[in-house]
Amino acid sequence: MRALMLDGIRSFRSVDLPEPALPSGGVLIRPTAVALCGSDLMGYLGTHPRIRPPTVLGHEALGVVESIDDGVVGLEVGDRVAIDPTSGCGTCRLCRVGRSNICPEYRVMGEHVDHPGAMAGLLAVPAGQCHVLPDDLPDRLAAIVQPMAVSYHAAIHRARIEPGETVVVIGAGAIGLGVLAAARLAGAEVIIADVVPSRLERAERMGAVVTVDPRHDDLTAIVRDRTEGHGAEVVLETAGGADDRLLLQAVESCSPGGRVVVVGLKVPEGRIPVKDLKFHEKTVMGSQAHPNTFPEVIAHLAAGRIDVTDLVTHELPLDEVQRALELLADRDPSVLKVVLEH
Repeated sequence: MRALMLDGIRSFRSVDLPEPALPSGGVLIRPTAVALCGSDLMGYLGTHPRIRPPTVLGHEALGVVESIDDGVVGLEVGDRVAIDPTSGCGTCRLCRVGRSNICPEYRVMGEHVDHPGAMAGLLAVPAGQCHVLPDDLPDRLAAIVQPMAVSYHAAIHRARIEPGETVVVIGAGAIGLGVLAAARLAGAEVIIADVVPSRLERAERMGAVVTVDPRHDDLTAIVRDRTEGHGAEVVLETAGGADDRLLLQAVESCSPGGRVVVVGLKVPEGRIPVKDLKFHEKTVMGSQAHPNTFPEVIAHLAAGRIDVTDLVTHELPLDEVQRALELLADRDPSVLKVVLEH
């Protein structure tokens, strides 16, 4: 089968690979679309901690079921499915209680040489990681079920946002805007911060009540003014990067008794004002991946309860993956999510 192989820094080539065998308890999927994310870009630039060439990228994907192992129920040949690209060992204590996202052996399709992604003609996938898509959900939205699931898990399962709460989102990239959409679904009022004007404009269209450029305005002061000095009940950091000042700002903007959720930040260590945790009973927690969220997210997207149409800014043929990744590498503010079509 044909695949696009990342074979070096900023380098792809078309290769012929053996077709995968039909796995026990699994299915073969013919990918039809794959979206790009920050980890794909890091792999392309040679900065990802796990992605090493030669490998086949692509974990935000959907496709059509080509064949099914005997005994698999709930799937049929021809079904269009979104693919959950994550897995754990399946046997440890965490996996047994549905938390494979924090299993010590957690893996992501397309991030390991022996676990190829969706930039190929066929994928072998466990049946439990395939989620049937409704016919009226277009490919461009079905391709971003996975990143929306990351946002949904952070906002709904971890932050447990309640109606009427004020929520601050730091970072208006794809994950941050997905958090905005999930928070609005939960009935919250959302303040969002970013340094890219076009992203703030997009956030306004998606329902943010206040947008803040922290280069010019004091986010914490604006939050306190908006909440009569109280602070936001929930603050989610989705900007990523390596600046722990975002974590400090998140805790400062949070109300007494509030929750701070770290979604994007990957610094090995970060400063936290412990006095706020002790005397104001603030909670700081992490959010990793998207366990047990795909069915909910697909249902919300299909029903229009979550509208993230604005997130997909570019649709290109799969053969233009290098051009697509260069668009992301250039930090063009008009580029948010790129969907590649097989």
